[in-house]
Amino acid sequence: MTEHTFSIERLVLPESLESPDAGDFLAVCELSDALVLRMRGNLDLASPNSARLIMWRDTEYARLDVYFVRMEGRVAARAWIHLPLKDNLETAWLSVGVHPDFEGRGLGRALADHLESVAQAAGRTVVQMGTEHPVGGPDDDGEQLLPPTGSGSVPAGSRAVRFALNRGYELVQVERTSVLEVSEESRRAAHALFEEAEARAAENYELVTWFDGTPEEYVADLVRLSTSMSTEIPLGGLELGEEAFDEARVREIDTRRRDGGVRAVTTAARHRSTGELAGYSVLEYVPDHPEVAEQDNTLVLPDHRGHALGQWMKAANFERLLEAFPAVRRIYTYNADENQHMLAINIAMGFRPAGHDGQWQAHLGRGSREGDRA
Repeated sequence: MTEHTFSIERLVLPESLESPDAGDFLAVCELSDALVLRMRGNLDLASPNSARLIMWRDTEYARLDVYFVRMEGRVAARAWIHLPLKDNLETAWLSVGVHPDFEGRGLGRALADHLESVAQAAGRTVVQMGTEHPVGGPDDDGEQLLPPTGSGSVPAGSRAVRFALNRGYELVQVERTSVLEVSEESRRAAHALFEEAEARAAENYELVTWFDGTPEEYVADLVRLSTSMSTEIPLGGLELGEEAFDEARVREIDTRRRDGGVRAVTTAARHRSTGELAGYSVLEYVPDHPEVAEQDNTLVLPDHRGHALGQWMKAANFERLLEAFPAVRRIYTYNADENQHMLAINIAMGFRPAGHDGQWQAHLGRGSREGDRA
């Protein structure tokens, strides 16, 4: 057995992409792009470096530590740990990625060990991570592993699945990644859904749309909606509690999008009799990836469900997005596989499955550490 010597370095973020000390950051970004390309077959879901430089910075709400391993003069592996600082103070989210040229040398195991030690030092007892499994992968036809929700599955033979299991993680939820190819057919489908929902909802609700920063008149509503978003979506077995929002936290999201070059299109349903927002749906667009948009939050508050508001907002926001950014050709969205109501809307719009991704969880101090050789 060959011994491989390496050290784990913490990434120091540069002031800008042009800074003299930006080399390590750019190398980690290059590896991140390579991992996305290998997994998805394209760079649609790879964030531009300018956005990463902003999104990877710590805030008063969360700390993000990024680590990497250099081997043979290259960045061979990278990892990060996300630590909430206001809510869910017992949890941490981990991510480990190893370049295929360096798999089997123990880098993944070492990085995961390191991240878990960082989590423990921060007082975290629950660690969570995700595995990605695009449709058409080499393990699709083999044995499948189901979460306790009974909805969705991941390939048991996947290297990432075996890595998680060997480390004592439990599959607690499967999330579906879906993609919509923009076409005349999908435009017609969205408009038909819009008209159908409008006929049901327009008597008691109206739609409002804005771009980028939240208008002052809706900030209080976004505080309420964003807090509810953290508890009303299906979480499977993920041990996550409420994220308490206030005006500053809503504005912090607006600011990070702006500074990272991310455009946001938001359509909300306003209740006519109270004037309050009953739900909202957000699409994000990065001009550096002009053909791609991603669905962010969609939520209808419990008291306002049953009026087709989710369908109405999503279809309207789709149309507003394409009016503003006509270069968009593909839109990605992510849903818990057990969220059949929202999936049905997406399918009716023309979304098709692009991946089934595992959500994993472990409690520190339990589980095995044998045999994980990523």
